[in-house]
Amino acid sequence: MAQKYLKFLMLGDNTYQDKLRIKNIIFTAREKFGKDKVQFATLGNNFGVDRFVKNDCMRFEVKYGEFPPYHDNHNQDCIMPEQRFGKTYDKRYYFWREDEAIKWSNVVMIFANKKNIKGFIRNIKRAKKLDKKIKIFYDKRG
Repeated sequence: MAQKYLKFLMLGDNTYQDKLRIKNIIFTAREKFGKDKVQFATLGNNFGVDRFVKNDCMRFEVKYGEFPPYHDNHNQDCIMPEQRFGKTYDKRYYFWREDEAIKWSNVVMIFANKKNIKGFIRNIKRAKKLDKKIKIFYDKRG
């Protein structure tokens, strides 16, 4: 079965501020592969990298999705099926959704400040184990 999309998972901390870099990545992927051949996803937070990615995908008309934790409600941008959501709170859901997102993706992009990269070590190890391409971008300000 042919792959439908080139899938980019974009992870980042809430303090990352280099909006232009994110915008350029999305625009370049759209121009290089076509807007119908790329999809970007985040973990569904409302600030930082997740917000920049969602806004830029809407601006460039590129397919967007997200992986919120399973104790949240399902929304129109969720990639996972609706029956996985609305569960009782469990902190493990944060880790499970990260694992699902990494499995889903072809490329994992991490946007972080150098001092905050330790928070992404688990994701980097998981992506390496699944043989995913990993790109790390550091904020110029941090």
